[in-house]
Amino acid sequence: MATTAPLTQPRTVEADSSSAAVAEEPSSLTLQDTPDVCVRKASLPGQRDWRDGTPVFPLCLVASPPEGHASDSISGAAATAWAAANRVTLDGLVRRHGALFLRGLLPADARAFASLITDGLAAENFPYVGGNAVRTAVVGDVVFTANESPPERVIPFHHELAQTPVSPSRLFFFCVHPATVSGGETPLALSTRVYAQLAAAYPAFVQQLTELGVSYRRVMSEWDRSASAIGRGWRATLNVSSPEAAEAALAAKGYTWEWLGNGKPGHGLLLREVSPPLPATRSVEGGAIAFYNQIYAAYTGWTDEYNTPADCVRDGAGGALDEEAMAAVGRVLEDCAARISWTPGDVMYIDNRQAYHARGTFQGSRRVLASLAK
Repeated sequence: MATTAPLTQPRTVEADSSSAAVAEEPSSLTLQDTPDVCVRKASLPGQRDWRDGTPVFPLCLVASPPEGHASDSISGAAATAWAAANRVTLDGLVRRHGALFLRGLLPADARAFASLITDGLAAENFPYVGGNAVRTAVVGDVVFTANESPPERVIPFHHELAQTPVSPSRLFFFCVHPATVSGGETPLALSTRVYAQLAAAYPAFVQQLTELGVSYRRVMSEWDRSASAIGRGWRATLNVSSPEAAEAALAAKGYTWEWLGNGKPGHGLLLREVSPPLPATRSVEGGAIAFYNQIYAAYTGWTDEYNTPADCVRDGAGGALDEEAMAAVGRVLEDCAARISWTPGDVMYIDNRQAYHARGTFQGSRRVLASLAK
């Protein structure tokens, strides 16, 4: 039987126009204003401040035109120029805090978002290959829709593509418009705190995953199924056009597979993939350890007509994961979560090695875009 220990209770920063709760940054991480953009640190509702030496999470930055500027808004070109001027500092800040939340910098325009990433931050694009979410390209292969699963479905906390051998180091989200009725936040959780709390409360479980790794298993239809949160078909997941090419792609990654015959009408040929053992933890900035995986998302959210969550993830030796410990993973993720409501033009800049993300349920329509970087 696993044993538990009390979880620490961090502080949620209240709505405030001051930045008193935000720790001072090293002088090397000072942002510079440009002629068209002035940026200040701020506290936003849902930001986390543990007051124990951990930097606030995420770091919130609010942009506006300088006082007396001819315009009362910032153009996409001006935002890109500001990002280019602060590229190195922004990289340092996201590594220090785990995630940045920028408000007021961009108009609610997908091309401005793409330019900020490619021209401003000079981020090298990471193609979305190997992921299980249905997505639609918006700006070339750089910007695409966030997971298109139905609004009544929670997308559990996960590190992007951590269920694959190669994953992006950076992740960007962009709000064109928030949910028109309610909900739809993109919660974040700091992975190093998740690891520390789990290692203290469930040391045997963490040691098991650290030593053995984890293996992910999923049954894929041939064609995309937007009604499923993991409904991306094997053609799109593997970027192939035939069963033979799918087998070659899986073999190159060290996966095993099994063809299961035809699925329901319109679903095509079914393919079951099994990953090799993959790391469940990794060292990050400053030598801390992150609980870097997709086990909670797989264990609780990989469910549809072809998949049962508990069967979708095992330890690297094929053993089942402890049910009590997995329930604790969910509690710890919630304990470490930051939830900031979206407004049009908001940007999240996430260090995928350090921060989990999720999606809450929502009502009405919602348009949030995403981009991945190496």
